[in-house]
Amino acid sequence: MRSAPRYQLAKAGINSSGEVAGFYTDAKGVNHSFLRKPKGTFKKFDPAGSTNTFSIGINGEGAIP
Repeated sequence: MRSAPRYQLAKAGINSSGEVAGFYTDAKGVNHSFLRKPKGTFKKFDPAGSTNTFSIGINGEGAIP
């Protein structure tokens, strides 16, 4: 029997619009940043050439440092 992949998720910040930024670790141990919109849309993003990304917050305009 195969075990389910394990993921870890961390919320780094939430702005007044309800957008949530954070990062998660995938089953291979690689970190990816994400943005979750108020209606539930989830988007992973990794800058070109990156090997691990960590969002550290989100501002009122939706910019993620």
